[in-house]
Amino acid sequence: MALSFGCFSRSAPATVFHCVTASGLVSCAKMVFSMAMTAARCLAGARARAFRIQ
Repeated sequence: MALSFGCFSRSAPATVFHCVTASGLVSCAKMVFSMAMTAARCLAGARARAFRIQ
């Protein structure tokens, strides 16, 4: 007996809310990742300068 996707369906407003929420979370995760990579590059540059000064 195969499961039908009908039992997993959502109402249209719930689906829209889910998509908007998921999209927002993905955007937020991308922003946090970008900020972390920028901070890592800045710290790596500062560390390299500190080693060159010594």
